[in-house]
Amino acid sequence: MTELTNREALSWSLMFALGLCLAGLGVALSANLVLAIIHAQPETVYPVGGPMAGLAGGLCLALAFSSRRLSRLMASMLLGLAALLMPLALANTALVELDMPRVGVLPGLPVAIATLCLGYILATLASVPSSSIRIIAGLTVASGLVNLFPANIGLPLWARLTLLPDLNPATAIFLIIGGGVLLKVPRLYQDSFHEFRRPVLWVGVLGVAITVISWYLASMALELSPEMNQSLSSEGQRLGGSVIHYLTETLILFGGLALTVLIMVNRLFGAMAIAQNHHLRQVNDQLQDHLTREQDLRETNERIINFSSDLLCIIDRKGIFRFVSPSSRRILGYAPSEMEGRSARDFVVEEDWDASHKAANQLRAREPLDAPQLRNRYRHRDGHLVTLDWKARTPSADGTMFCVGRDMTAELKAEELAQQREAFFSLTPEMFCIVADNYFLEVNQAFLTTLGYTRSDLLGRPYLDIIHPDYHDQVIQAVAKLIRGATIYELEILVLHQKGIQRWLRLNASMHDQRIYCSARDITREKEVQKELREKEHLLSMAEHIGRLGGWMVDRVSGKSIWSDAVCEIHDLPPGEAPDVNAAILYYTPEYRPRVEDAIRVASELGLPFDYEARIETAKGRSRWVRVIGEAVRDQNGEIITLQGALQDITASKEASDQIRRLAERQSRIFESITDGFFTLDREWRFTFMNAKSEQLLQRSRNELLGDSLWEAFPEAIGTEFDDQYRHAMATGETTSFEAYFEPLSLWCDVKTYPSEEGLAIYFNSINERKQAEQELEATMAELERSNRELQDFAFVASHDLQEPLRKIQTFSDRLLRDPAHLDEREQDYLQRMQAAAKRMQTLIMDLLSYSRVSTRAQPFQSCDLNRITAEVLQDLEFAISAADAHIEISPLPTVEGDPSQLRQVIQNLLSNAVKFRRPDVKPEILVYPDNVTDRGWTLVIEDNGTGFDPSYADRLFQPFQRLHSKNDYAGTGIGLAIVRKIVERHQGTIIADGRPGEGAIFRIHFTNSHTRSGQARESRQS
Repeated sequence: MTELTNREALSWSLMFALGLCLAGLGVALSANLVLAIIHAQPETVYPVGGPMAGLAGGLCLALAFSSRRLSRLMASMLLGLAALLMPLALANTALVELDMPRVGVLPGLPVAIATLCLGYILATLASVPSSSIRIIAGLTVASGLVNLFPANIGLPLWARLTLLPDLNPATAIFLIIGGGVLLKVPRLYQDSFHEFRRPVLWVGVLGVAITVISWYLASMALELSPEMNQSLSSEGQRLGGSVIHYLTETLILFGGLALTVLIMVNRLFGAMAIAQNHHLRQVNDQLQDHLTREQDLRETNERIINFSSDLLCIIDRKGIFRFVSPSSRRILGYAPSEMEGRSARDFVVEEDWDASHKAANQLRAREPLDAPQLRNRYRHRDGHLVTLDWKARTPSADGTMFCVGRDMTAELKAEELAQQREAFFSLTPEMFCIVADNYFLEVNQAFLTTLGYTRSDLLGRPYLDIIHPDYHDQVIQAVAKLIRGATIYELEILVLHQKGIQRWLRLNASMHDQRIYCSARDITREKEVQKELREKEHLLSMAEHIGRLGGWMVDRVSGKSIWSDAVCEIHDLPPGEAPDVNAAILYYTPEYRPRVEDAIRVASELGLPFDYEARIETAKGRSRWVRVIGEAVRDQNGEIITLQGALQDITASKEASDQIRRLAERQSRIFESITDGFFTLDREWRFTFMNAKSEQLLQRSRNELLGDSLWEAFPEAIGTEFDDQYRHAMATGETTSFEAYFEPLSLWCDVKTYPSEEGLAIYFNSINERKQAEQELEATMAELERSNRELQDFAFVASHDLQEPLRKIQTFSDRLLRDPAHLDEREQDYLQRMQAAAKRMQTLIMDLLSYSRVSTRAQPFQSCDLNRITAEVLQDLEFAISAADAHIEISPLPTVEGDPSQLRQVIQNLLSNAVKFRRPDVKPEILVYPDNVTDRGWTLVIEDNGTGFDPSYADRLFQPFQRLHSKNDYAGTGIGLAIVRKIVERHQGTIIADGRPGEGAIFRIHFTNSHTRSGQARESRQS
C-alpha cells in the first residue's frame, strides 16, 4: 500500500485541482478569444492565454495521473506555444500606447511558462539533480509573487504577465502553485495514487467548476457595473476601484481553489485512513494466523521429538547432555533422565571419543570437518555396540549443539551384505539378475557386458523386452512354475543384445520373497559349434549318400574289418555287418581279385598306399564299380598295425563316362550329318572341330584347319562383318545372328554364333539361292509396282474418259425424253432402257473406282473411335433407317488403329445392307456389338434379322459383282462387300459371314491390336 505524507497529499491535490482549474479557464478564455476575434476593434486586446491555460491544465492533469509520455508531450506543446507568443509579447511593449489590436500576453508570461515547463520535464527524469528543480521552482514562484499585485502599482510593463488586469493575478496564482508543486513531482512519480483517485476525483471537479464559474461571473459583474465606473472619477478612486476589482477576483479564485484543495486533501486522507484500517486488519489477521501456526509447530515439534526414531539431544560446550529425546530408551537402552546431566564420554566407545570431540570443536568453530560425516559408536546398556550417524548445528555463541543421531547399525550390516553381494556379482563370470514384478531389479557386470547394456538401460525395465518374442510364452510358463514353488534348471532361451543381435542363454532360476533370482551363461558359441557339427554331420551324411562314399578299417593280425554304413550299403549288407578281409575280397569279380590281394599284401608288408577301380558283385547279385583307396597305419614303433581307407561307388560315374563317350560319338555323327556347316573355335581363335559340310563350304579340309587360327587361315575375313560379329560374341557372351558375303569364296552366309566358356560354336549355311530368289523377287516387286501404276492410270481413265460418253448418252436421252411428241412408245421405251443401262454402267464404274482406291488412296493409320464413326454413319443413313422403320442397337465399341474414312465405309456398307436386305412385313432389328475382347484383339459383330443367305454361298459374297438376289429385287452392283473385305484385309483383319435364309445374317470382323500386328508382320518377314 502506498504511504503518503501530508505534503505529498497536498501537492497531489494542488496538482490535480490546478490542472482542472487551468483546463476550465482555458476553455473560458478560449471562448473569449473567439468572441474577440469575431467582434474585433482597433483597440482590442486578444486574450491568447486561453490555449496556454488549457495546455498548462493538461500538463498538470498528466502529472497528477503519472503519465510520463503525456506529461512530456503537453510540456513540449506548451513550450512551443510560449516560443510562438514571445515575439508577440515583445511587440506589445511597443504597441501599448497605440490604438490597434494586440495580444494580451506580455514577455513575463512566456518566460515563466517556459521555465516551469522545463522544470516539469526535468522532474520526470530520474538522473536530474534536485537542486536544479529547486532553482526552477524558486524562479517560477518569484515570478508569480511579483505579479500578484495590481499592474499599476509600479511593476514594469515587460515584467508583467498580461495586458488584461483581471487575468494577471489569476495567472500569478497559478505560477505560484505550479512552482510549489514542482518540488513534489519526482516523489509523485515514484508513488501510485490509483487507489485514491476515485474518492477525490468528483470533489476536485465540482470544486474547481464552482470556483471558475464564480470567478468568471464576478469578473463580468465588475466590468459591467455602471455605478462603480461612474462613481470612481478621480485617479485615486479609480486606483482604489482597480484594487477592489483585483482583490475580489483574486480572493474568489484563490479562495475557491484553496477550499477545493482542502476538501480534496480531506477526502484523500479519509480514503487513506480507510485503506490503512483495512491494511491493519489484514496484518492483524496474518499475525493471528502466524501465532496459530507457531503453536501448531510447537506441538508438532514435541510430537516429532517424542515419536522420532532418531536420537535428538542438546549438548553444551563441556559435552554434557542437557536434553535427550525419549528414543534414547529404544536406541541405547537408557531413559532420557539417565543421560541428561552426564557427559557424552560416559556412553561413547573410548576409541571413538577423540575423533568425536575434535569434530564437535570444529563444528563450534564453524570449521570444515576432517571426515565427510560424523559417525561414532555408543555402548548399549546390554553391552553391544550401536553406531550413530550425527547431524549437528551450533546456532548460539555459547557452544551449545543441537544434534540428531540416527541408528546406522542395521544399515551398516545391510551395506556390508550389499558390498559382499556386489563383490560376488561383479567378480563371478556367471550372469546374475534379480527380477521383481516383471521388472529388472538388479543385474551384475557380467550380465551387462555379455548383452551390451548399461545398468540404467535395464533397471526398471520389463525383462520381456530383451527376450526374443518367439520365447515369450516359454519364459511366461517358466515364471508360472516359479510362482508355484518349482525351480527352473537348464532353460535355454534366445535374448536380444543391445545392438540387436541374438544371444543364447542357459539359465537357472528360483523365487524367494516375490523376487526371481536368475543365473545364466552365454551358450551362443556352444550353439554355433553344435550347429556347425550338425551341419558337418549332415554334409558328411549327404556326401556319403550322394557320393556313395564310406570308410573301412582292417586289422593286420586278425583280419577283422570295420565298415561304415555307406560301405555296407554299397555291398547290399545290413549296417554293422562287416566280413573279414578274405570274405571281403570275394565280393570282387574274378578278374579284379588278384589285383586287390596284391594291393593289400604290399600295403601290409611295405606300407605303400593304393588307389584302384574295380568291379564287385553285391550280396544281392548286383554289379557295381567301386574305387578303393587305402593306406597303412603304424604304431609308435613304426610297425604296421592296421589298414584303413575309403570305398566309393562309382557306378554312376562309370556309366556316365560311357554315356558321355557314346554321346560324343553320336554328336559327332549328328554334326557330320546336318546340312549346315558347323565348326568350333577356342579362346585363341583356333579350330577345334568342323564337320564335313564346313569342309565343303569353306573349301578346306579339316586336316588343314584343325589347330590353326581362323584369322591366319582366312585373313580376308579380318575387318569384315565376320570379324565384328565373332569378336562381339566372344567378348560379351551374347548370341549373334547375321548375314554376310565372303568374297574370296563367293559365298553368301547365314551365320549364328553361340559363345561358351570354351570359345565359339558357329553354324552357317549358304544362302546364295535365297539371295538369287530375293533378287528375282525385287524384280517381281518392280513389275508389280509398274502394274499398280497402270491400275492407277486405268482408274483415272475410268473416272474421266469412260464416264464422259455415259454422261453424253444420259444428256441426249434426257433431251429426247423432254420432247416425246415425235417419238412413239417403243422409241421412248428404248430411250429409257438406254438411259437405265448408262446409269448402271456409271454406277459400276464408280464402284470399280471405290474398289481400286482402297489401296491407291489409303490414309496413314491412326487411333479411331468407332463409336463416333458409327454415330456419323447413322446420321448419313437416317432417311433409309426411318423409311425401313429399322431399330439399331449399338453397344460401346473399343478403339482401333486404322484409316478412319475406310472404317467408316466398312460400317456404312454393312449397315446399309442390313437395312436394304430386310424381309417384307418384318421390322428390321440390327445389333452392333464387340465380342471376344482380349489383349491381342477383338471382334466387331453386325447382326440383323433380314433375308439372310445360304451358308454355302458365304465366300461368293465378298467377290466383286457377285449377287445372291435379282437386281429387280434389290438394287446394287454387288461390289460393296468386296470393298469391305479389301479394307479389312488392309487393316490385317478378317471378315466372316454367316446366315440362314429367312433368319438374317451375321458379319464378324476380327481386329488385332497394333503390337500384335507388328509382331505378326515381323514373323511374316522372317518367314
